[in-house]
Amino acid sequence: MKYKTIKESVTIKQNINKSIFIGSVCEVQSIEEAKNFIKRIKAIYRDATHNAFAFRVGLDRENYLYSDDGEPSNTAGLQIYNAIRSSGATNTAVVVTRYFGGIKLGVPGLIQAYGGIAKFALEKAQIVEKETYKMFLIKFPYSEIHLVQYFTEKWRVNVANKDFSEIVTFKLQIEEDAFSKFKESVLAKSRLVEFIENL
Repeated sequence: MKYKTIKESVTIKQNINKSIFIGSVCEVQSIEEAKNFIKRIKAIYRDATHNAFAFRVGLDRENYLYSDDGEPSNTAGLQIYNAIRSSGATNTAVVVTRYFGGIKLGVPGLIQAYGGIAKFALEKAQIVEKETYKMFLIKFPYSEIHLVQYFTEKWRVNVANKDFSEIVTFKLQIEEDAFSKFKESVLAKSRLVEFIENL
């Protein structure tokens, strides 16, 4: 299954009407990772006026959270989230830090500033398409080793680990969309190969 996320973590900085805005972007794999990233950024910029944030996690983009961190309602966190959503990315967290410079931006100015910084940071991080992978085990007798090696090479399966005990066990990784066909192909040639999927 393909999904979009950022290519790399970035930090960008802009000065808007004497306020310093810092955009920090990171790829995250879970809500916990996203919250930990936000905590780290808040610790780095603990003296900042605001550390507004948003994140979206999950291949169905079902988990998200945003916060204005003291800015007027929906002028910061929602704008950051909208930037993530517009980019199509998931598994992505963005924190926009503000050091107040003495000039109030007003609601329209805040919306533009937070949304614009988040969008710029995401562009710098580069949105890329990634593939989800499935990790699983196969167990088989030594008599089937050539067959298994043939299919792992044919399907470009990554062999993460090999265990040659009484029975051979391979730990494999394959693109999730290709798993079912790989399994069918192997089992069509040999019923001696056992698949263990729920790792």
